[in-house]
Amino acid sequence: MPAYTRFTMSPTDPVVSGFYRAAAGLEPWQGALDRIVSLTDSWFCQMIGVDKATGRVAFSLQSSDAPIDGVLDYVREYHRLDPHVRTAETLPLGQAYNSSRIVPSRHVATNPFYRDFFLPHGARYTVGVKTIDDEHLFSMCAILRKPDQPIYSAAAERTMEALGYHLAQSVQVMRKVSTLATQASIGQLLLERSERPSFLVDSTKALRYANRPGLEVLARGGVFVQRAGFLGCVDPVSDALLLDRLMALDLQADPAHEGPKQTRLAFPIRDAATDKPVPVSLWALRPEGTMGVFGTHSLALMTLAMRQPHPQPDPLVLASMFDLTPAESSVALQLCEGKVAKEVARKLRVSEQTIRYHLKGLFRKVGVDSQRELLHQLRLAAELCS
Repeated sequence: MPAYTRFTMSPTDPVVSGFYRAAAGLEPWQGALDRIVSLTDSWFCQMIGVDKATGRVAFSLQSSDAPIDGVLDYVREYHRLDPHVRTAETLPLGQAYNSSRIVPSRHVATNPFYRDFFLPHGARYTVGVKTIDDEHLFSMCAILRKPDQPIYSAAAERTMEALGYHLAQSVQVMRKVSTLATQASIGQLLLERSERPSFLVDSTKALRYANRPGLEVLARGGVFVQRAGFLGCVDPVSDALLLDRLMALDLQADPAHEGPKQTRLAFPIRDAATDKPVPVSLWALRPEGTMGVFGTHSLALMTLAMRQPHPQPDPLVLASMFDLTPAESSVALQLCEGKVAKEVARKLRVSEQTIRYHLKGLFRKVGVDSQRELLHQLRLAAELCS
């Protein structure tokens, strides 16, 4: 059958035009996918891309009602078990699948994906379509319903097949936009003067810019790799963590949405070449909060701390970087001041045994085996906070 069934849909249709606007960065992907949800009377919609070279998630986009805990679990682990993906891989581009044919009702209770993930997170039915399947990238878009909603009909499949062509074209536009993005914004000129490796990425991990030290990190390997225009970590656990943190920034949310927004995160990723953690700072650069110096679209600034620093680290950033408890952060700060365990105990008014307990937690979370290595990583964190 042909590579897509082109139904008679006007290019000005709000659902279709929303795909191209989102791909060009003119509106959040969330709103574009919300229109699919309304059109198909679904619970939520998700579009996912997978890096063929690594099998890892390259990007994950969701509508506004997507259960974030479930989405995070999916991109971190359960996409590997998804029987719908395996089916979509075998289908021609543009041909929809229906979960009722992939996993019949009598097998739902024993299917690992449904039993351990799909049902516990509230999902039951899905229809999806493969949108991209080239040398580098596999992507698909799916709509989902809850158990108390009706099974998807053949009409829903035809709708997704009709939308599939435009989704495919919009993903291609998104990839080209990320590749051809301008290098001349004021913000990029500022980053070019920085000695720290710095990268600008969007919510899909598409690499929009890297300064000279950043390009050197990419060339060296071990930390990052770029494939099909997307930035990923060499270490798979770090790659999942990076995507998790990007999603936490919620760059694709509507700027008019009220409420506090996450602006900065810090965490370690692993250098596969040295098997050591590298502190990363991730900033949300929203046009309304940066005077537009990084352009008109929301991006994330990712900075690596790879040199020996000297300032005192910020306790909140230190805690978010290594997932420390408040007590562990306090001990870490005292160590950065040069105190030994006995002095830290006296300062914090706890026993030395308690300090040793917290030191074990610090070793485990920072990924080191000695106090000397611990101090080195904490000092790297201090540079990150400077």
